[in-house]
Amino acid sequence: MDDDIRSEQTRATTLTLDDAMFTAVMEQAVETILVTDTEQVVRYVNLAFTHATGYRGDEVIGQPLVSFLGEARYSSLGLADKATPTVGEVWRGRIVSARKSGTTFEEDVTITPIRDVSGQTIAYVRVGRDVTREMSLQSKLFHLQKMEALGRLAGGVAHELNNRLTVVNTTISLLMARFSEDAEAVSDCRDIVDAVHRSKELTQQLLTFSRHEATRTRAVNLKELIGDAEKMYRRTIGEHILIILAIDPDIPCVIIDPGQFEQVLLNLVINARDAMSSGGMLEICAKEAMLTAEELMWDPSARPGRYVVISVKDTGCGMTPDVKERAFEPFFTTKESGRGTGLGLATVYGIVEQAGGYVFIDSEPGKGTTVRAYLQATDDLPSQIPTSLVPESARGNNEIILVVEDDPVVRRSTARMLKQSGYRVLQAGDGKEGLWILNDSGKDVRVVLSDVIMPTMSGGEFAKRVRQLHPHVRIVFMSGFTGDNMVEQGVLEKDQTYYFVQKPFNGEDLLRVIQRAVRRAAGQGSDPVPSGTL
Repeated sequence: MDDDIRSEQTRATTLTLDDAMFTAVMEQAVETILVTDTEQVVRYVNLAFTHATGYRGDEVIGQPLVSFLGEARYSSLGLADKATPTVGEVWRGRIVSARKSGTTFEEDVTITPIRDVSGQTIAYVRVGRDVTREMSLQSKLFHLQKMEALGRLAGGVAHELNNRLTVVNTTISLLMARFSEDAEAVSDCRDIVDAVHRSKELTQQLLTFSRHEATRTRAVNLKELIGDAEKMYRRTIGEHILIILAIDPDIPCVIIDPGQFEQVLLNLVINARDAMSSGGMLEICAKEAMLTAEELMWDPSARPGRYVVISVKDTGCGMTPDVKERAFEPFFTTKESGRGTGLGLATVYGIVEQAGGYVFIDSEPGKGTTVRAYLQATDDLPSQIPTSLVPESARGNNEIILVVEDDPVVRRSTARMLKQSGYRVLQAGDGKEGLWILNDSGKDVRVVLSDVIMPTMSGGEFAKRVRQLHPHVRIVFMSGFTGDNMVEQGVLEKDQTYYFVQKPFNGEDLLRVIQRAVRRAAGQGSDPVPSGTL
């Protein structure tokens, strides 16, 4: 008898300990736990559920799920289908859960039926894990990858367009010289030149977006730049919009091309103006900020540290989530036809990314838009803008130029321009043919004008061979990409001396660089700085 009593007491003590441990486990779990009976009446919720949803246990225990979720929310979650006696199996999936405040969050959920000893389902346990932050990071990473892919595409398109524009430019230069006494013909040619110039601006924006544009970065005082441009912005947006400047007087300098920063700010101001056709308020702020590694987890090449954040905030129409998602894509625009190219924000994105920064958009329909650009801060003092080089006389004196270009139309038009300017010209379709011509002892070539990206042998490899076999020959590269970008991509060697002209070039641009290379080959002048572009 005593043994039975002692055994029962021991069993009760064990159960008490097990119950306490079970309760502690449930209450300290980081996952949300909700237990319902087979009628979907709540029997238990843990502390994590209260923190995640805002519902206390005494508010929901004893209540049907549908009573506090609402019929629409209950149906949208599909709980009636996912956890019923007729199903009776474990269900796993991702659902949108509701908070007491009416907001929502995403959860990975497992709903498990609980059975008695006879196998009959008597309850359901729903265990959830908030994945909202994970989903946000994945979305940002996907967006980053998409923008990189679009950048590569835009850069390739710009390169091909620049090749075509080079042909037009060089041919027009020849025609203008041929028909110099025909005023009407010259006027027609100038119209074409103007069209080429506008097209060149378009390709430059594409190169900026793809981070292939040449830049002259230096330490810049943003307070001075924004202040200098304020009058222009006021003229640009009109009197129906109030401008407020909030610039921290102690913000540090940032490293960026000052001309490109002005482009960033102008594009953001114009976008804000267009979003407030009936008037409103535009606020431009600049202050120092920190970006932590945790905030940049979505970026594999994150650069946490000190930044200066420039925010442009408007009280306009705002953006829908779909529009916000695509806002930085090139040629994407919600403006009516003829009012924009869709490259404004794409250009902002490219410039800021190329400067080592980040751009974020906060926007809701009817609540306006805020664009925040983070630029890396520096303790360096503002540096002066380098003075430009004075153009030199560019006529040739019968020197031999070898043009190496795989595009036959670009090659022929470039060769015609050089011939008309007093040079003798040899032509090669690729690097191998170019080496064969150079190795012919009868060819006294002074300068090689070579494309950079070519089949069979790249311009970089071709130049390396030329330097080894013919060190007296000077090399001028031409490309739709920038020289600096060619170095970054490993196509051209770093710290090597070279001359460079970017497509689409006109006669003056090309001949000025060719003349410098010719003079250097003759022992005059000096070579450009290593890995520099002229």
